[in-house]
Amino acid sequence: MFHKFARQAPKRCLCAVALTIVAGCGTASSPRSETGGTHGTSGTGGAPSTGGMGGSGGSPAGSPGSGGTAAVGGSGSGGAGAGGAGGGGTAGSSGGAAGSGSLPEASKKKAAYIYGSVTASGTIPAPPGQEYDQMRLTDTGNNGCSQYRIMIEGLGYSITEVYDRTTTFDSTFLNQFGVIIFGNHQKVMSTEEQAAIATWVASGGGLLAYNDSALGGAFDSPPPAGINNTTGQKAVNSIIGQFGMQVLTDQGNGACAMKGSDTDTNPVIYTGARSLVIEGEGESIVCVDRNAGVKIVIPFSNEAKVGSSGTVSTNNIGGMTIRDPLYAALAVKEYGQGRVMAQFDRQMMWNNGVGSNINRQDNKEIERRIFLYLAHAL
Repeated sequence: MFHKFARQAPKRCLCAVALTIVAGCGTASSPRSETGGTHGTSGTGGAPSTGGMGGSGGSPAGSPGSGGTAAVGGSGSGGAGAGGAGGGGTAGSSGGAAGSGSLPEASKKKAAYIYGSVTASGTIPAPPGQEYDQMRLTDTGNNGCSQYRIMIEGLGYSITEVYDRTTTFDSTFLNQFGVIIFGNHQKVMSTEEQAAIATWVASGGGLLAYNDSALGGAFDSPPPAGINNTTGQKAVNSIIGQFGMQVLTDQGNGACAMKGSDTDTNPVIYTGARSLVIEGEGESIVCVDRNAGVKIVIPFSNEAKVGSSGTVSTNNIGGMTIRDPLYAALAVKEYGQGRVMAQFDRQMMWNNGVGSNINRQDNKEIERRIFLYLAHAL
């Protein structure tokens, strides 16, 4: 989110690159209206393996989960709260993800980047030409993510853009990839998709997600857009809620740089001398369930703050249903053989947008390490 500056129309340069863009598992197509076009169809694949029974399921996003199979680790309904979505039960921190197997070897060097379509005023999907801040990998403008794409490809991985609304996140789709990054998207996952994502993570998948007011339109537009819109919060929490994390709506805090403990040896931030520093702007803080076995890599706190800009506050916790949460700029849940990470903003990934960008502080190095960590290559 950027809120202290007048928004300028982003410069878009969609260059021709060797980047696959898919819609679902069918042929490539551009986002159209809700009913327009034929969606790509996914193969049926196999049913997710449930394996043995997992742990008690932990504390869910809303009310306690009922346990569930090991692949889901307790999938409570995660009651809706104050305009937000609880996002399912928390994956149990004890108990395993038995029977989940491993991802196909061919998927381990492939990543998916999920994007959506919304207008500045909050209409989903946006008519062609009216898309707001999609942060596409092919966009070399300030608000694009071409530098992020180049970095990932330089690591030896392919990265495929996938449009959220024409994709079914089932085992057939998920098992094509070793890492999935949920960028500016709007889709709320179904119960079946949540279970498939949990099984995929347990099999070794790595997932990164974040929220921002831009997922629901411009921060300075009236509802349904606006700085406190819940579009992104609902979408992201439907993915990470089952892993003991939720995100807040955009807090409008200004640019905040945060660091972890200098003695924390987590490879995402450890340098041997000091923690790397991550900087976002506005911030949709990651909320962590204390009882879900989630590690806070970089806290969101005054103690973790670097420099004097921005405000460390959680002034709007609507839609968040974790009781007595801890707050993070970056957090990770180890689940089965896989990892789920959530970060507190999107600005760390775009080229040169307002507020912060991939080249501020240690953002680029942190994003590089996050990807490799999720790919089990760090």
